[in-house]
Amino acid sequence: MDWDPALAEGPPPRHELESDEDEASPVQSVEVCIVPEHVEKGRPLVVLLGDAGAALLNSAHAPSAAWPATHTVQVSGVERAWVSLSGNSALLFVPRPDWLRSDACAPLAQAVLGALQPTSVAVVQAYTPSLYLTDVPPVDAPLRFLAHVPAGEKAPEAWTMAQRPMYAPWGVPNTVSGAAAAFYAEGVYERLPALLLSIPSYKLRPHANFQAPPLRWAVPYELQRITNDEAHARLATLTEPLDERYAEVLRALLPPPRPASGTTLGQIAAQFLLASKSTGDAGQVGDGGMYV
Repeated sequence: MDWDPALAEGPPPRHELESDEDEASPVQSVEVCIVPEHVEKGRPLVVLLGDAGAALLNSAHAPSAAWPATHTVQVSGVERAWVSLSGNSALLFVPRPDWLRSDACAPLAQAVLGALQPTSVAVVQAYTPSLYLTDVPPVDAPLRFLAHVPAGEKAPEAWTMAQRPMYAPWGVPNTVSGAAAAFYAEGVYERLPALLLSIPSYKLRPHANFQAPPLRWAVPYELQRITNDEAHARLATLTEPLDERYAEVLRALLPPPRPASGTTLGQIAAQFLLASKSTGDAGQVGDGGMYV
């Protein structure tokens, strides 16, 4: 039987929603670990989530340059994010935040900030304008931001560009949830300068609270041998290009890439490509659905 992506991206099985048994959906503990454990601390942290992060990496990409993945972040034994220590900043990339359970977002943010102990936190995500309550037409949706600077602290200079009049603050009654909210809130709790940038995206995507079944990545063989430049070329066909109105602002947040050569497996930008092309393993085929 071929793997059906509709089942993997669809809602949970019906019996999990309607069962009265306590054992139907047992609470599973979330364990987050960073490999290797030793991480350099005290750097500004930039968190890139999903398609928005991939588009930003692709926009800032230079030929034969990349952000090397120096650390792997595992959630319950599965690789879900990568850390790149480049220049004076730390870059965290979560290619598929919709694959994270809702109860895993906060432990992930706590573990990452506890290990890196950053001086500031900036989060980049995408949002769907048609789901945002405002009088602004979706076609004119601006980049939206949330910013928090504790008393006595100073925000990084790159953040000042993100609060131009052409951009708009994230306003009530709209809420932020998922991994973006977890990292932003954890930065506020740790009394750090925190910034959340939401890029308008017109690509169909699940809601941040949508619970997709957990998948283990099976990387296709043909993607294990392509170069970093080839990976970026493929990314350009999978992600929406950044609007030039705010592309410069977002690129200013990134640390400079390093010269790169060879295959993609050690480069952080390639992880989105691998995640988008990965499938469930044989034991997950057909889970959560039935053909009639």
